[in-house]
Amino acid sequence: MPGAGPKAEPKAEPKAEPKTEPKPKAAAKSRARRPRAPKPPPPTRGQRAQRGAIRETRRQARELIPSGIAGTGPDVKAGPVSAPVIPLLLIGLGGYFMWFGVHYWRGDLKWPSDPIKSVLQGKGLPPASTAAPESALLTAYEAQENSASPAPGGGTQAPVASGAAQNTAKLLLSKFGWAASELVPLISLWNRESGWNASARNPTSGAYGIAQALGHGQADTAAPDGTNEYGAEYGLTAAQAQQANAGSTTFQIMWGLGYIQAVYGSPANAWAHEQQFGWY
Repeated sequence: MPGAGPKAEPKAEPKAEPKTEPKPKAAAKSRARRPRAPKPPPPTRGQRAQRGAIRETRRQARELIPSGIAGTGPDVKAGPVSAPVIPLLLIGLGGYFMWFGVHYWRGDLKWPSDPIKSVLQGKGLPPASTAAPESALLTAYEAQENSASPAPGGGTQAPVASGAAQNTAKLLLSKFGWAASELVPLISLWNRESGWNASARNPTSGAYGIAQALGHGQADTAAPDGTNEYGAEYGLTAAQAQQANAGSTTFQIMWGLGYIQAVYGSPANAWAHEQQFGWY
């Protein structure tokens, strides 16, 4: 109608919000209870007494040990120092017996208590034995040979030795309990083997010296030039064997006679074996 006011705009209807379905509530987690461990039974009267005795022993041990020293097993701790007593004692004993074994093998000592006895007596450790001079040995054997009484009823004259080496062997025969007649097969034996030459060397086998020793040397018997065929055996010490490897006539003969005695019993038997097989 004329004269009427402005027309009112129609109100917009509010938008309806989409309806959301309510989320289902999560099921509460079931908490399973762990079974409790059963309590240990109370200690018996005997167990309580035993524990009390252990505590008392420990307390007494702490009172006996000085405050600066604490002992735990084989280790002894004195302040900051810790020393394994038992291993050190074993190492020390092992070293001592090794030292004694070397000297016993050389003939310097007889009993393990000998060095201790010598030290307690103020004499110090026994010195290593040195080989006696050849001249002194030969003089002693010569005096023994001259003082021996002749065989009853006379007998044949002893064979004549030629050269210093054969005379040395003649003096040494009585030391091994042989008659002078054993010198004859001995001369024949070593004439074939070495010609009584203390420097003879077999070009095939490498045997050396008057007795043609081979491979008997030990660690401390080698000569300065490396020769090491005679060893500390058959009556020789290590020092004497070293001189034999260096060309000593006397000690080579002493070793050879000791070898013959140990293996064949006499020079005659050794010479018979040499004739049959070509070696002895």
